[in-house]
Amino acid sequence: VGHLALDAAAASQLGGGRRQLAVAVAALDALSPLAVLQRGYALAQNEAGDLLRSARSVSVGDSLRLQLAEGVVRCRVEQVDMVEQVEPVEEEVQ
Repeated sequence: VGHLALDAAAASQLGGGRRQLAVAVAALDALSPLAVLQRGYALAQNEAGDLLRSARSVSVGDSLRLQLAEGVVRCRVEQVDMVEQVEPVEEEVQ
């Protein structure tokens, strides 16, 4: 009878470990660069291959490379429109 309880405990531990692993894999997959691109985002690079993080680093006439989930789009900048950054408003907790 003792070995049956031990077998059940081991099976329970393995099942819990598998569930934790599945959750961790799903979390990592959601953060993967490909998953982000599949949600509609793009990686924008200049001609040197540097990632663009600001519109200030781009000028009219620059050639850009946009990496999308299913391919690459090469384009030329026609206009740069800067937007004023607004500080996020913190909500009061009651």
